[in-house]
Amino acid sequence: MSAYRWSALLVLIALLGLASAVAWWNRGERLEQQREFQRELGHHSVRTTSVQVDRLTRQLRGKVAEFVRRHAATLASLKVDPTNQLINNSLAEAVESAFPSSLAFALAAPDGTLIADDGESLVGNQCLAEIRGFAGSQRHNALLVHPNEGGFHFDVVTSWLVEGRLEGIFFVSFSLQTLADLLSVGQPKGQQLMLVHTTDAGQELIEVTAQGSRERLNREYYLSDDERSRIVASVPVDGTRWQMVAVRDLDTGTEVFHRIDRDTLLIVAVFALALAGCFLLVLNAEKRLNLAQGRMIQSEKMAALGQMIAGVAHELNTPLGYVRSNMQIVREISASIRTFVEEARRYLMLLNGESRDPVALEEQAERLDAASVQLEKNRCVEDANELLEDGLYGLDQISELVADLRDFSRADHKKFVPYNVNDAIESALVIAGGLVDDKIRIDNQMGELPLIYGVPSQIGHVFLNLVTNAVQALEGGGVIKLYSEVADRRIRVYVSDDGVGMDRQTMARIFEPFFTTKAVGKGTGLGLSIAYHIVAEHHGRIEVESELGKGTTVVVDLPIAMNERRKQSRSRWKRSFDGGTAEH
Repeated sequence: MSAYRWSALLVLIALLGLASAVAWWNRGERLEQQREFQRELGHHSVRTTSVQVDRLTRQLRGKVAEFVRRHAATLASLKVDPTNQLINNSLAEAVESAFPSSLAFALAAPDGTLIADDGESLVGNQCLAEIRGFAGSQRHNALLVHPNEGGFHFDVVTSWLVEGRLEGIFFVSFSLQTLADLLSVGQPKGQQLMLVHTTDAGQELIEVTAQGSRERLNREYYLSDDERSRIVASVPVDGTRWQMVAVRDLDTGTEVFHRIDRDTLLIVAVFALALAGCFLLVLNAEKRLNLAQGRMIQSEKMAALGQMIAGVAHELNTPLGYVRSNMQIVREISASIRTFVEEARRYLMLLNGESRDPVALEEQAERLDAASVQLEKNRCVEDANELLEDGLYGLDQISELVADLRDFSRADHKKFVPYNVNDAIESALVIAGGLVDDKIRIDNQMGELPLIYGVPSQIGHVFLNLVTNAVQALEGGGVIKLYSEVADRRIRVYVSDDGVGMDRQTMARIFEPFFTTKAVGKGTGLGLSIAYHIVAEHHGRIEVESELGKGTTVVVDLPIAMNERRKQSRSRWKRSFDGGTAEH
């Protein structure tokens, strides 16, 4: 990218940062205003809702006290005979009729000892503890609230008085949903109203929220430090041990933030679009760079073909030579066959003629027999068949070589497909075959390999470059060895030669563009550099091991295609399963 474009991009980024800073400052000012509004809203909500809770509890206390006065005779009978089922059922029906939302009721002696309850085991230890506490405090008609192990509820406790004398304690348990409904109605947007109880340890225990009792919250029962820091208002609820608190939501003020963002959106959008334009310029430059790289790869391919043109011509001339020779022999054989056919035609004409001269027929038969003997002597039919088969084989070799050259020289479109590396190596060996003389031996020990996911023409270019380099390193002859292995969901292909090798200084630079150790005109210095980038784009790597005077080994490491990995995993699982079954 040019210096001008870099400068323009930096200026746009700076302006965008300045606009963002102004927007952030404006946001902070508006946020403080929103917090002040939330505090005022919270104070109003907790005051109003706490009054509603106090009014509800007062009504319930009054109703329970009135119920005790109306059913004093039934309570007296139950106190005398607490096991009488008829009395218990009568009292239960009366409680259900008077308090449809009640959960349980109980009658206790003045000292807090339980006399009778609803018989459904809803009166637990905490309820009994509350009764005893009420009996000891002598606070008549007080509201006691708590969660219980058997169900979250609150208890309305009242005294049973006869002529001013305490005869017992009666209480009714109610669901906390009634309180939750009040909180839900009074809860402002952006805040949560909660009834909390401060424990002896100084923690705020959540008793009920707008969602219901605390077992429905699916969270810790106590207010966290973060929630305590977001309390905007708190007031005690009369007649209870609760505090009504308003906790600001984490995302409160989002709408205000949106309004702030809209105020500055136009300016930010203008600079963002300008910045996007710069990015488009960068992308365009990158595209041109990729096109140039593609042309460079294509140029390297053509240069490689130019260096191997003599060998390719030799590879073509060999099958063309014996195809031409075979065709010449077939032409000579065809003359004998033509002579036999001509003599046979003349014999048939004499045989079918009207005169049927015996002397002429006999002479023609002798000539036909001589032509037949000549055909058998020269093995014309058998040789013609063999020569034609050899010719077809030679043409197949030419076709294969042309196909490999076409695939290698094809322009690269970077279309990744499942591909077998062995195909690339076979093509590379065919194309580079013209460079291999009698002093060089190719030891191909490549085994079966799983498919990779790659661009065939690019993979072919990599291995042709490696094979060509190995051949050129064996000036006095030697061995080129190719072998492979599969490990850790990857394939590793080794191209090894026992040629001149390289020193450390050369090895450190072999992947640099335009670096070459060959004579001028015999190498572009791009082969290994391009091969390195191709393998990297295929999520692989190239490793080189070399020692001066002992040879070089190049390792190409590539990942296996995903579907091939699944096949290997299933195969390993099946072998493990079969082995386990056999052991059993």
